[in-house]
Amino acid sequence: MQMEMHDNAWQMTEAVVQQIYTGGLQFRTPEAITASGKFRAIFYLRACAIWAMYWMVRD
Repeated sequence: MQMEMHDNAWQMTEAVVQQIYTGGLQFRTPEAITASGKFRAIFYLRACAIWAMYWMVRD
């Protein structure tokens, strides 16, 4: 969004939302999921980057 790549930003956002809600991770956002389905750092906050997009589009 900040680099004027709006279509790419929305596509990435849609992929993240689908992964989170399809995988049942609404209330915990892991840093990584292993091939065996185990989580690492389940309350990792890097996912807060979605709020940066919100701040870009709300103005």
